[in-house]
Amino acid sequence: MRARKVDANQPKLRKLWRSVGGSWLSLVPETGGEPDALVGWRGQDRLVEVKDPDARTDKQELRPDQVDWHRAWKGRPVAVVKCFDDLKGLFEP
Repeated sequence: MRARKVDANQPKLRKLWRSVGGSWLSLVPETGGEPDALVGWRGQDRLVEVKDPDARTDKQELRPDQVDWHRAWKGRPVAVVKCFDDLKGLFEP
């Protein structure tokens, strides 16, 4: 299994999300393609893949193993987030 790398903006997003009363569970990938976290807000959950907008362009795209995992997932689609507004948008009507 490959070493887990966390996008540079993930700790800040986690802290901000929790500061507004949201839940954040970091996920440890089994195969490398799983999303980064499960976030919750007001009785709803979303799987999220965090991408750093300040990273190189190629690092902002889903890796092939992530694309495969997302396609195979039978639940709600995994959301790709880069900022706090992306997270908020997942739960707004």
